[in-house]
Amino acid sequence: MNNNGYLFLCFVLLRFPMADLQPLLLLLLILTTSFANENEPIITTKSGKVRGNVFDVLDGHVQAFRGIPYAVVPRSVLRFRPPEPMDNWDDVKSAQDLPNSCYQLRDEMFPGFEGAEMWNPNTPVSEDCLYLNVWAPMFKTPTPKPEDSVPVLVWIYGGSFMSGTSTLDVYQGHFLCKSQKVVVVTMNYRVGPLGFLAIPNNPNIRGNQGLLDQRLAIKWVVDNIAAFGGDPKKITLFGESAGAASVGFHLLSPGSQGLFQRAVMQSGSPNAAWAIANKTEIYDRYVCLVLKSSGTECLTLFSHFIGLVLLLLWWGYISSSLYVFDSRNPQISPLPFCSSICGHIVINSGDIHFYTATKYAVSALTEGLRQELREAKTHIRATVRFQCLSFRNRGWDFHALTSIN
Repeated sequence: MNNNGYLFLCFVLLRFPMADLQPLLLLLLILTTSFANENEPIITTKSGKVRGNVFDVLDGHVQAFRGIPYAVVPRSVLRFRPPEPMDNWDDVKSAQDLPNSCYQLRDEMFPGFEGAEMWNPNTPVSEDCLYLNVWAPMFKTPTPKPEDSVPVLVWIYGGSFMSGTSTLDVYQGHFLCKSQKVVVVTMNYRVGPLGFLAIPNNPNIRGNQGLLDQRLAIKWVVDNIAAFGGDPKKITLFGESAGAASVGFHLLSPGSQGLFQRAVMQSGSPNAAWAIANKTEIYDRYVCLVLKSSGTECLTLFSHFIGLVLLLLWWGYISSSLYVFDSRNPQISPLPFCSSICGHIVINSGDIHFYTATKYAVSALTEGLRQELREAKTHIRATVRFQCLSFRNRGWDFHALTSIN
């Protein structure tokens, strides 16, 4: 209620006897409650009720639910483990503020340079970070009808698997939601060692925790997005850089099949040299990164517990040398954090398999793939990477993937 409304209410209270005001006050209470409900919509999910906000966008309105928990906080015994679904709640949970960002280093290489600092987390970093955000159109009825449902876009951010957050200004989905009449979802997932540390022969730290976070968030979308007016059978994953590689991994992973129908990969792919490695190589990169940050030469690296201790002790102090030089291919500096083979997501007898049978078929943006890969061969001998890939059946443009020798 604005100031004029309050002045009018004061005038009425002073002008008329209280007995005559009871019907008017009752009507005023009903109108005020209705106004509050319209601007703070409440949606019932399968976990519980969430309260959002309404924003004015492009001469219209969108509903925003920011900070919906989809997983239990991955602390203590859950650290480095696959995520567990969020417990149900009985009260109405507020989803009116951007959530925490997952733990990561800030880019301080160019202090004050907006083009770099705009990618740094803009909310507090914490292990309590597994939340998602939903922007939905305004519908005529509080509970959208199935025939009125709209497509769903699920964004996966990039950041080299070691940084990124859904809370950045550039990832807010209100304009896309309003202009295209779609439901937009963004999610946080663990990055860096908490999201992608893999230790060989350790069943408790298998790697790809961040990708499993993504999958659990996508499952949440499938189960709950209809309540927001989204069509669970029209879900598109899209991502950029490491987010694009993540989309590709979900295309390939048996555990992610059937959760989405379309995919868009922007500036990244699952077979990129920086996107995947075996567990031993990833672990050695971690330890090498720690040793370099302490001035120690990266010689022979052994996969033992002290490496993990060093990593955790030094992680907060690493400010440079984030790229580990690969002497076998001087044109590529692999990232220290990436997805691991046999780390929950894409596994089969130690090799990656591109499953492309009909049951895994998903509409993907493949236009231009042939040209992009052909141009890439001036920098990367792609066939070296493809030697460890097994392609099956016909869903992908197999000729494009194998014609860049």
